[in-house]
Amino acid sequence: ISSMFDNHKLLAVVIQQFNGQKVDERANKHFCDFIEVLLRGNPESMAAFLEKNPEMNQKIVGSIGSGNFCNMILSVAETWQMSDCVHSVVAGWGKVALLQYLESKDTHDSDQLANTVRFLRFLVRTSNFVNSPISKPFVTVLNDDEYLGKMINKAISSDADTCICTIPLVIEILVQNKNRTPGKSPLDNIVLNPPNTSEMTDEERKEYVDKSQEAYRLLKEQLRGDVPSVILILLNRHECLVNSMRDCLDKPESEEPLGFFRFGVVKLVQAILVTNYPYSNAFVAETELVASCLDLFFHYFRHSILHSVIAYIVRYIMAMGNRDLVEMLLIRLDLPSRIAKVFEDAKNSGDTEKLDNLRGYLKMLGVAIRNSSVAEPILRDHAAWNTFVSDILLQEDKSKSNSDESATQEEVALAQKKIARSNLTKKDFTDQLEDKLG
Repeated sequence: ISSMFDNHKLLAVVIQQFNGQKVDERANKHFCDFIEVLLRGNPESMAAFLEKNPEMNQKIVGSIGSGNFCNMILSVAETWQMSDCVHSVVAGWGKVALLQYLESKDTHDSDQLANTVRFLRFLVRTSNFVNSPISKPFVTVLNDDEYLGKMINKAISSDADTCICTIPLVIEILVQNKNRTPGKSPLDNIVLNPPNTSEMTDEERKEYVDKSQEAYRLLKEQLRGDVPSVILILLNRHECLVNSMRDCLDKPESEEPLGFFRFGVVKLVQAILVTNYPYSNAFVAETELVASCLDLFFHYFRHSILHSVIAYIVRYIMAMGNRDLVEMLLIRLDLPSRIAKVFEDAKNSGDTEKLDNLRGYLKMLGVAIRNSSVAEPILRDHAAWNTFVSDILLQEDKSKSNSDESATQEEVALAQKKIARSNLTKKDFTDQLEDKLG
């Protein structure tokens, strides 16, 4: 193998004859085997050869649409720790793939975009690779604001098929950039409403509110500096995400199915929340992102996997206890009334199809809200909510107290099993589920 790198005629033939992916997969396989043998047999010489002939990297990664090239690239990528030379080659291929992503598209004889995303997702989720100095060429492009803007635009503003293919990569990047030191938001410490005291005049109350709001604004802007660029760029496009989710609500489900694209946008909202930065939480609370997810939840009442993701979102918000997000759900969006209304409508109309599909999830959300210490004072005087709790959540449990499990527990348990499908990402190249919240 070493002697091959001294055979300049042979290497010249390799450079001249290989012009990228061929339709003939048999020829592709022979070339891929040849490249992999050289790389594994003498990684130092192969790395030096590719460095001297950068066009080869372009051609190799440009051929990733071929199944054989994709398998070869992923096989080498999985062994990036074998040596610094292999690591360097993989980082170089990753940089080419990032740039190629912006122009890639799938055709009838090439899965270039899908395989490029597959390769990039593997690199992004491999933390040791991303954090290594040898990977700097790849990471520099990945962290460039201008590049991230183009990447996100492609993922949310292209045709539906392209968005479906590329959204998982953006989700992967978001998850890898989540807040590693979460805790109570500093914004929660600012009391926006004045103390309930008769000693304050109207003018004093107004002054108190104005000062509190200004302190909140200044602290929120300060916290913005803690948020990775990819999250800020995506938040700035929140109206595009909302429009994508809501453009179907004026049509019946039979005429306008949910589709993988809208479902992918819901997963994007889930990923933004899981990053759990105080600034981004406060920002989301002022947008229509979660409101749009809830609109889809009630509109597509037969779509159990959608329900699983949105139930996950609501339960995550309630468990996290962020004041801005909880108040958004309970006050501005009035989720308790929407939950109670489904039960009330079914009782009044006699049509229980919507309730039958949503019952377990609605009870799960009801339990999450009821268990929240932040929600308790907000909902103390909420008539519709208190009626729902006494007549539905508690009453059905009492009526079946002699059974092994209450009705609510059974229905919630069934819904929880379905929520397992809503995990954010896949592990390596399999469909194994993983919990990205830990």
